[in-house]
Amino acid sequence: MSVVLFVEQLMKHRRVCSWCTLAAACHLAAVPLLLTEAQAALSTIQWRRK
Repeated sequence: MSVVLFVEQLMKHRRVCSWCTLAAACHLAAVPLLLTEAQAALSTIQWRRK
């Protein structure tokens, strides 16, 4: 969603907010961490079901 909002800034407003750009970058940087945590959580749930 952060990418969508960033593109909307460029296309609709034709300006880029530095705070919004920083927030979008931080959100994108968190994705690999989120995927690792989600994979660990899913494997734990699957392990407990067996």
